[in-house]
Amino acid sequence: MKQLIQRYPITSEVASFFFLLSMILLTGMMAGQLAGQHEAERMLREALGLFGRYHLFFLIGFLPWIETLLFQALPAVIGQIYIRQPVWRWLIIVVPFGLVHYDPSAVLGTLFNGLSGGVILGYAYLKYMPRSHYRAMLVTWMLHAAGNACAFLT
Repeated sequence: MKQLIQRYPITSEVASFFFLLSMILLTGMMAGQLAGQHEAERMLREALGLFGRYHLFFLIGFLPWIETLLFQALPAVIGQIYIRQPVWRWLIIVVPFGLVHYDPSAVLGTLFNGLSGGVILGYAYLKYMPRSHYRAMLVTWMLHAAGNACAFLT
């Protein structure tokens, strides 16, 4: 099996992607449960009021792309240039992502979602970054979009 994975490295990348996808979907579902039904409905109403009928495009497509750019790609590049210790690289990715997703009316759900999502998406970006920043950005965005879809559509 190890020889097969070494011969076809895409296999390990695909397996890693689907593992991360399952983790982010689980995180999205758990965050919805922790926030509670009323908070989830309130957040959806706010999104509808803010983005109108295009709310799904913004919540599942556009905003995850912008957040991936700002909270995974930019800190990863800054960390790659200026920071040598991996712990600090993780912190500059996880903490801003967690803070942006914080909502005082649903503390437990949003903290769990922000911090665990930050860890998973930060790991995804750092894992795929050595291959190319484009691939890291694309994979992280797809994971983020899937997590948002799971959180908002369940």
